[in-house]
Amino acid sequence: MHFKRWQQKIFFYLTTLNLARLLIEDVPTLKEDEHDVQVINAVDA
Repeated sequence: MHFKRWQQKIFFYLTTLNLARLLIEDVPTLKEDEHDVQVINAVDA
């Protein structure tokens, strides 16, 4: 019922924690020849 207000409050809370960028960024993509462990873990998450 009050989803829009809740959404704005959560977005503001994540902004204060410096985590709002996670909602905006695109998911990293894995190239065919990529073997970086951090990238593979990020894509799997």
